Amino acid sequence: MKRQSLKLDEIDWQVLLGIARECGSEYRGEPSWRRLLDDIASGNLSVVNRPDKRVKAFQEKMRRPEQNQQLAKFKARMERDRLRQERTRRAAGIPARSNPKIPEPPDENIW
Repeated sequence: MKRQSLKLDEIDWQVLLGIARECGSEYRGEPSWRRLLDDIASGNLSVVNRPDKRVKAFQEKMRRPEQNQQLAKFKARMERDRLRQERTRRAAGIPARSNPKIPEPPDENIW
C-alpha cells in the first residue's frame, strides 16, 4: 500500500485542534492532533462519519473571504478578456458591441 499525504489548509488545522481540545487529547496542556489520532487508533475514541454542524458552519465562515476573493478575480479576468476582445475588434475595423454584457458566474454556493 502506498502512503499518501493529505493537504490541510489553516482552517482544517484549526478545526482538528478544536476537536482535539473538546476530546481532551492534550500534550503538555495544549491540544494535540497527534494525541487525538493516537486515541482514535487505540480505540479510546470512536469516530462517527457525521460532520458536526458547528464544524461545517465554522469552515464555511472561514472560507467565505477566500470565496469572495476568487469571485472577484473571476470577474476581473472576465472584464480583462472583454476589453482585450474589444481592442482586437477595433484593430480589425469591426465596430464595438453596443451593449457589452458581462455574464454572471454560476451560483456562488458551488465554490
